[in-house]
Amino acid sequence: MHGKTAVWLILTAVVSAASAAPRSQLKKKAVYGTISSSSSAVARALPASAITEAKKLTGKPGAFLGVVTEVDLCQKTCRMIYINFSTPWSKSISADIPASAYGKFPNVHQLLHRRVLVTGRFILYERRHPEILVSSPAQIRIIQNAPRAGLKAK
Repeated sequence: MHGKTAVWLILTAVVSAASAAPRSQLKKKAVYGTISSSSSAVARALPASAITEAKKLTGKPGAFLGVVTEVDLCQKTCRMIYINFSTPWSKSISADIPASAYGKFPNVHQLLHRRVLVTGRFILYERRHPEILVSSPAQIRIIQNAPRAGLKAK
């Protein structure tokens, strides 16, 4: 019995390492892009608090921006990662990552407390809450501060 247990442990470790390798490699390659705060895309984006305006854009492509206040990994029961921009979450537009896209994203917790721009098609969650389903890391960009006016480039 002891020999079978040892073989099982070794096989389990080998299978786990083999299946984890591709996912970890993908996550290392995937990164969130950045965008300047002076970009026209940032200027046109809705603030995350603009729920009423976002509802009017249901079914249309658009963008919103805000500071990420919570990343909710509801992977087992609702099979979604929720990126929220207010507390409570219902006071702002949300960005949601469906389970089918999990493997494409780097660590979503690195977005916490960062100002980001989210792009995609607006939908209504349960017919009342505006959100954008995010299926690619390219749809989330970290907003970088623009250089201050009057500073000379070196």
